[in-house]
Amino acid sequence: MKVGDLVKNGQGHTGIVTGVGYNGSCPSYERCPFSNPDVHVVTAHGKRLWSYKALEVISEGR
Repeated sequence: MKVGDLVKNGQGHTGIVTGVGYNGSCPSYERCPFSNPDVHVVTAHGKRLWSYKALEVISEGR
């Protein structure tokens, strides 16, 4: 999972990843030192913080 990916959470809500980690400063999960980092996501209803383990990548960004 990385910045730009389209993701879906366990409740079926979708959004685009804008950052990974507590401050959103990691560009991808692989470069984040946490085992279950916060994922910063922009949805149709605004900005959200979702748990990495609760997300599924629907489409990878460029």
